[in-house]
Amino acid sequence: MHAPAGDWQVVTSSEFKAYRSNHLSAIKKLLDGPGGRPVLFLGSGVTRRYLGGPSWLELLEAIAAIAGLTNEQFNFLSQKAGNSPADLGTLLVDPVHEWAWNEGKPLFPESYFGAEINKPLFLKHLAATYLRPFTEKKKKHFHPGEITLLKRTSPHAIITTNFDLFIEQLFPDFELVVGEHVIPMSMNITGEIYKIHGSVTDPSTLVLTRADYDRFLLKRRYISSKMMTYFAEYPVFIIGYSLNDPNVNSIISDLGEALKDKGGLLENVFYVEWVKDVSAVDHLREEYVFPVESGALPPLRVRTIVTTKFDWLLRGLADFASPVPVNTKLLRHLAARVIDLVRTDVPLQEVEIDYEKIENLSDDNDKLAMLLGISKVTNPNISHPYILSQVAEKLGVGYWARLEPLIAKANTKVGFVIKNSDNRYHIGIKSGDSGGIMRKYSEIFVALLKEIQASGS
Repeated sequence: MHAPAGDWQVVTSSEFKAYRSNHLSAIKKLLDGPGGRPVLFLGSGVTRRYLGGPSWLELLEAIAAIAGLTNEQFNFLSQKAGNSPADLGTLLVDPVHEWAWNEGKPLFPESYFGAEINKPLFLKHLAATYLRPFTEKKKKHFHPGEITLLKRTSPHAIITTNFDLFIEQLFPDFELVVGEHVIPMSMNITGEIYKIHGSVTDPSTLVLTRADYDRFLLKRRYISSKMMTYFAEYPVFIIGYSLNDPNVNSIISDLGEALKDKGGLLENVFYVEWVKDVSAVDHLREEYVFPVESGALPPLRVRTIVTTKFDWLLRGLADFASPVPVNTKLLRHLAARVIDLVRTDVPLQEVEIDYEKIENLSDDNDKLAMLLGISKVTNPNISHPYILSQVAEKLGVGYWARLEPLIAKANTKVGFVIKNSDNRYHIGIKSGDSGGIMRKYSEIFVALLKEIQASGS
């Protein structure tokens, strides 16, 4: 690869390969640690990438057009607002409200025209109406391979400022927590989606105006304190936000003072920066320094991943985070029940307890888990449950030999011959005294072949 004329330097493919490898090693180390599964902080860039959805400003521009404002009128209001989405949303409230009471009236529920209804609801209703089609099941998805990998990441929880339904459609077993309802929830319970700026399912919850945003900021520090557990204890990946996004910066900046004992660097937090062409950047950013409020020293830094494609990162998260499918709903209910037991039922003496039995088990994690009907397993048939004919059946190809072209492509994709070693895809089990080997395959192997089968590549 040749650098352009002048002193401008570009990233070579070998440099990016090494950069990518270093990040994957760091991610694997984190996911192998006590934090385990990742927490995803997802922004509008996710909907834009996979559904062609709008940014916040583009959404307001679309709403203005629906309400009959010309481009010139919209540009005037945008300029007046200093291109601040929250301030622009505020300026759109009155013209949208007036339009709704006239020619726009058929587009709104009759209940909206009562005297007790707040004017901004009309703006929010149009936003919800505009966004819903982007997440209809018939809507074409872009980068389907990445979407498949995203679903396989098996996150501990997801935080988002997005209004649309894309994320909950990807993770249907997750519990949805909308707006200020995030406050009473326990952040230690797995399988939650925290939509901190509201959802199109209830337009009144959307954060679209300056008043909405100020109200959110009042609650922000409490929300930040609840999220402290995530940023202190879990691997966190911020995806779909620009590096100067105020929604992320406002929350992260609250963590600066509390986490200053970490020396200002959150090694478990990765800010994923999308660039149109990674080979054209002058350097591969390793860290990002968040702007912090006055007095919050040292500045808070997080790791940064610069990339054009997300498949390698999502595949790493999917392969490292959860080698077998997790029943998220079951884990969430189990965790919630144990928390209720400790916080409420036992202190209020609402349950009968055999304290002697529990005390005898309290120092033995495995026996204590068995009290809940859970035990650790080392049986490879649990992690690698399928023989090759069963894999063929799951892929709908009938006979196992028909998998050979897919397996050859899989070997190329992962960079090694899968059946030549014990790994997350395959394990060889000694069978009988003759020294024969029974080959067993994992859910990850099945998912990998399905991905290749679907892509046709």
